[in-house]
Amino acid sequence: MIKFVIFFSFLLFDKFSFANCSEAKDTSRIVVAGGSVTEILFFLNESKNIVAVDTTSNYPENAKNYPSIGYVRALSAEGVLSLNPTLIIGENDMGPENVLEQLKKTKIELRVLDEKNSVKGIQDKVSCIASILGKNKNGNFEKNISLEKSVNKLKVISKANSKKNIRGLVILMMQGTSPVVAGRNTSGEDFLKMIGSKNIMSSFEGWKPASKEAILLSNPNFVLITKRATKNYGSLNSFLKESGIEMTEAARTQNVFLLDGMSFLGFGPRTISSGLEISDKIYEKFK
Repeated sequence: MIKFVIFFSFLLFDKFSFANCSEAKDTSRIVVAGGSVTEILFFLNESKNIVAVDTTSNYPENAKNYPSIGYVRALSAEGVLSLNPTLIIGENDMGPENVLEQLKKTKIELRVLDEKNSVKGIQDKVSCIASILGKNKNGNFEKNISLEKSVNKLKVISKANSKKNIRGLVILMMQGTSPVVAGRNTSGEDFLKMIGSKNIMSSFEGWKPASKEAILLSNPNFVLITKRATKNYGSLNSFLKESGIEMTEAARTQNVFLLDGMSFLGFGPRTISSGLEISDKIYEKFK
C-alpha cells in the first residue's frame, strides 16, 4: 500500500462543487450512507461520532462493527431515525427519493454529497466533509497523511500512460457465466481514465454482461477484477477460464489484477492509492 506524507490544504466552502459544505451544528451522532463517506471520516480521524453506516461501508475493517442502516439505495426512514442521529451524510445515490423527502422534513441535518468520479472530485469530497465537521475553520487543515503529492504523481503517470494507447477492461461481477463489465459513464471507466487507459467496452453505456466472444474480440492489454466477481470460484485461474479472460492478451502477459471493488470504484482516498498502484504497474509493463 502506497504511503504518503504531505500537507493538504482544504478549499473554502464557496469553492466547492457541493451544494452544502457549511459546518454542521451538531456532529455528535453521525449516520453514514455511502462507503466513500465512511472511508473519508476515518481518513480525517473523525470516526468517533459515527453511530451507524450502510452496507457499502466495509473499509476500514472496523467499520463493519457499526449498526447497519441497509443498502445505500434502499434505506428506511424509520431505520435511520431510530438511531437518533444529529447529522446524516450520504453519497448522491442514497435513497430512495421518498425516504430522502421524509428525512428532509425532520430537524436533522442531511448532507447529500455530489459525486464526481475524478481526482478533483475526491479532493473536493474530502474537503467538503472536513468543512461539515468543522475541521476547516481557518481556511486550511493539515494532515500528516494527505492526497496532494500522490495526486500530482498520479497525474504525471496517467499522462504518460495515455500516450501509449493502453486498453483496459473492468469486471464488476458475474451474471451467470458472463462478466458484467464497465461501459461508458461508469465508475469503472472513470477509473481507467484516471490511470491513463482507454476503456475497451466504451461502445455501450453502463454496466452490462459481455460474452466471451466480445471480450476476446476487444482483447484488453490489462484487466481489473473485483474480488466480488471471483468469490464463487476456487481460484483466479478458474475464474479466468470460465469468463473467457484466459485467452486475452492481458491473461497471457499476466496483466490481470484482483482488487477490492470499493478500493478503486468507490472514489474515496483509497481510489487515489489504487490509481497509483495500477498506473505504476501498467507504466512499467507497457514501456
